[in-house]
Amino acid sequence: RIKRKIKNQGIEARFIDGLIRSSRAVEGGKKYYSLWDSYVLADVVTYPSLLEGWGNQFIETVFAEKPIVLFEYPVFKADIKPEGYSFISLGDKTVFNRQTGLWEVGKNVLTKAAEELGEVLTDPGTGKKLRANFDLARKNNSYIVLRDLMERILEP
Repeated sequence: RIKRKIKNQGIEARFIDGLIRSSRAVEGGKKYYSLWDSYVLADVVTYPSLLEGWGNQFIETVFAEKPIVLFEYPVFKADIKPEGYSFISLGDKTVFNRQTGLWEVGKNVLTKAAEELGEVLTDPGTGKKLRANFDLARKNNSYIVLRDLMERILEP
């Protein structure tokens, strides 16, 4: 449905999901790239999920030090947003479009997010904000934090 909508609007897009795997590989002379490669090469990561378990993609994006555009799904609002990350919001409300079969955010929300993204991509201070996000993630959501938490939970 998304591909059809993109095509109907005349937007040039490349879908590379067939080239991405959990790790780099070469099979039959064809190269496959890791998910991390896609983060490294991205200018921005969009994260429009309506529902998520927790937010692995969010943390991966933060550790890659990339700007993020996201829909504020319930778990994000409850568990991640309070930590104070910088991000571009698609809000937390949607409307179902019966014609396209897709959930949509309001045009004014989308316009505001696009304007903010333009500023983020051209602002020399963006690197500092992304580094601050990285430091927040290291403090709150790193493997070290997870290990310490698991040790406390599993201690006899």
